[in-house]
Amino acid sequence: MDTEQCGGTSLHGYIDTTRVSVLNASNPECLKNIFRPWDQRLARDLEPLHSDEDDPELLLSIPFTSDVKIRTIMIIGGPDGSSPSRMSVFTNREGLDFESVADLPPVQEWGLFENLNGEIEYPTRFTKFQGVANLTIHLPTSFGGSRSTIWFIGLRGEGTKNVRQPVTTVVGCPTAGGMPYALKVYETMPQPQDHKTPAGENIPQPPHLGYRCSANTSVPQHLRTVIQ
Repeated sequence: MDTEQCGGTSLHGYIDTTRVSVLNASNPECLKNIFRPWDQRLARDLEPLHSDEDDPELLLSIPFTSDVKIRTIMIIGGPDGSSPSRMSVFTNREGLDFESVADLPPVQEWGLFENLNGEIEYPTRFTKFQGVANLTIHLPTSFGGSRSTIWFIGLRGEGTKNVRQPVTTVVGCPTAGGMPYALKVYETMPQPQDHKTPAGENIPQPPHLGYRCSANTSVPQHLRTVIQ
């Protein structure tokens, strides 16, 4: 069982490892290896994640099976200057790339230490990390190494029962040419067992939309997917 300490419970069990993704990795097939139970963070039996040679920048997308509240983040990198030296994070923004993270303000950013022994956790501004369905981690630089190496990423906090379901809506494109695009948003689906009358009967609750769009709304570029 994952250890429960001041940072809260490990959120490893909430990470949807079937949908995690990474940009600029030389071995993206090893991405799942860095998400382990907390008490296995120092294990070295599987290959770590590496950035491309001569380019230490990495961008990771971490979806969750249900909303979480994140209290701390831990990064264990490699030796000889290959650990990440900076970290910026974004919440509930899928499909980000290096261009979009350069233009968007992060929810929070940190200067990192070479945490080879898994002893350092970085606390979040907890009120800004409520109801997180997707976490994007940007690691732009290393400690001088030609590439970055990641052995472990660990998150601690609290899980919830709120499950977000994707809703894709076709709307008119505000750009020249009028090409339609699909906007994918996620709505929180409350669990009926969490909303009962005194008699014990379940009350259906309306969904909460995280983003709403209409045909004449100007939608940020990173939220657009062109329909072929």
